[in-house]
Amino acid sequence: MVGAPLHGVKLADPWLMSGDVLGAGDLQRWVSTSEAELFDELMERGIGDGLPVVKATQALIDQLVLGSGREIGSAVGPFHPLPRRATFEEVAICAAMAGCRPQHMTIVSALTAALMDSRLNLLGLLTTTGSAALAVIVNGPVRRAAAINSGGNCLGPGTQANAVIGRTLGFITRAICGAVPGRLDLSTMGQPGKYTLCFGENEEESPWRPLHADRGMAVAQSAVTVIGVAGTTETYTSHWSSPDDIFQVLAQALATPATVRLDPPEPVVGGGCPVIVLSPEWAAYLHDAGVTKARLQAELFERATCEWSRLPESIITAAKARLEPAMLGRPLRAALSPDDIMVVVAGGVGIKQTILPSWPGSRPVTVPVD
Repeated sequence: MVGAPLHGVKLADPWLMSGDVLGAGDLQRWVSTSEAELFDELMERGIGDGLPVVKATQALIDQLVLGSGREIGSAVGPFHPLPRRATFEEVAICAAMAGCRPQHMTIVSALTAALMDSRLNLLGLLTTTGSAALAVIVNGPVRRAAAINSGGNCLGPGTQANAVIGRTLGFITRAICGAVPGRLDLSTMGQPGKYTLCFGENEEESPWRPLHADRGMAVAQSAVTVIGVAGTTETYTSHWSSPDDIFQVLAQALATPATVRLDPPEPVVGGGCPVIVLSPEWAAYLHDAGVTKARLQAELFERATCEWSRLPESIITAAKARLEPAMLGRPLRAALSPDDIMVVVAGGVGIKQTILPSWPGSRPVTVPVD
């Protein structure tokens, strides 16, 4: 797909390759400039996010690279959509401007590996007209080392690590990957998650094994999971008296027909890999009632369905032309398998849940944090 026309623009067009992304001489020049001048330049080039930045001095860059365990000049990439290879020093520039400290850098290093995984579909995520943003879920001991917030307000402000790691990802996508808004980032509206969307799993209050263990890693291993999401949806009811009530509330929230995919192997409603951010209180209640995480996933898989009759006639007509008749005889599911519904216990006091609808065309990627 690289080099293919994108709304009339080819990825190899010279104006895309020229002044937007980081260049070899930027660090040397920025060392001698002021933060105000750096901010103005970043905004002019489309790299900035509108918030003040930290000046990327050589001393700070060296500290951040050292904190990552990598070496100055080590290569990373290629990163789409340009595509482009970079040095980890350039990644550290992005981290510095976002406000990272050395203890955050092993997570940032792992994120660069996730971005290179084809399952994430970075090209599609960063160039879509949709509202896709990259969400980062942190597991394991590194949460404590980096002071990641996994508890109350973990999706909101107030924690440096959550804010600056997610913000670094935004700088990387613009300054290295080339996804400058209005150029390669063609999102119709965008979403606040593009500023930062990073949080940890509340493993200490979860009755179940953590997300990264579900995805094949040791419980004691630190890891990050990156997924393209289409926003956040709060799910809440005070009228529940059984696990069945909870299953149904979550399932109905998953099965809203905001996005319908008619692609093989089967049509789905939503992006196909939703994340349920479950409060510790509901997780504990379900566990005490004998519900395992696997059962919760299975119940949601079976219940989170959307009848074709809820969809516009134009979608039904397109489906009839593209799908086997048997597929039209059963409702659309929110995922292709129970395992594709990811359950993460996070947050603090209360029974408010959050659903992160996944962006169609992207699969979650989990990588270890060394």
